[in-house]
Amino acid sequence: MITIKNKVAIQKMAIAGKLLSEILIKVMPFLKEGISTLEIDAWIAEQLFQKGLVSQAKGYKGYQHVSCISVNNEVVHGIPHQK
Repeated sequence: MITIKNKVAIQKMAIAGKLLSEILIKVMPFLKEGISTLEIDAWIAEQLFQKGLVSQAKGYKGYQHVSCISVNNEVVHGIPHQK
């Protein structure tokens, strides 16, 4: 079923998208060799919290992370891990 969005819902989506893009830009310098995807996920979780955003990934079918991060040859939607 496809839900048709009204103007208010579209405005909320635009605001959330803008806030999320700020997080994605801000994370760039944080991404360095040796940092784990779990550390990145924790950082993203904190940023989402500070901006009042909620991850749609966390809690979906028991998924426990706010992001789906992959490194190099991993699958496209990876699970954050320590190393």
